[in-house]
Amino acid sequence: VPATIISRCQRFDFKRLPVDAIVERLKGIVAKENIAVDEDVLVEIARHADGGLRDAESVLGQVLALDEKRITLDIASLVLPATNAAMVDEFVRSLSSNDAATALRLVAEGLERGVDLPHFVEDVVSALRDKMLLDVKSSGRIVATIDLLLEARRQMRTTKIVQLPLEIAIVKACSGVASTTPKQTNPPPQ
Repeated sequence: VPATIISRCQRFDFKRLPVDAIVERLKGIVAKENIAVDEDVLVEIARHADGGLRDAESVLGQVLALDEKRITLDIASLVLPATNAAMVDEFVRSLSSNDAATALRLVAEGLERGVDLPHFVEDVVSALRDKMLLDVKSSGRIVATIDLLLEARRQMRTTKIVQLPLEIAIVKACSGVASTTPKQTNPPPQ
């Protein structure tokens, strides 16, 4: 773009809002509407909004449209993508202990309950990221697992069996296939 055009333009840098800032804004809206909404509902809305206040306000509007006097997480789950922190924690623990059977069971149970698998994978990746940042020295395996999960998330969009990429990632992560050794691009000399 020529400098003459750039000099006549304004630049706006938008940043994602942190969860706590979104929760505070949602609390203000709820107070004005005079509706009781549990704080854990607001936190879940903020987490799923991924830093977007407009998205969070839109989901809050859907939750408020349920027209309940007090909105709990059970009621809000009719609108919110179904994932929960306890399931994410158990899933991360099972990956950490190479317990593929438990991780696969959690995926199957989640599907039966209507868990949104792409959101679930995002929540697991977020939890693993937090774990990685806490202990950078031993983060090689975590990074490899995150890579597997992100690839599984991408593949979920195009496969007919939506859980299959995640199941494959679980087996690879728990069997040590997700090692941190670099892939060889050229065959070794003979």
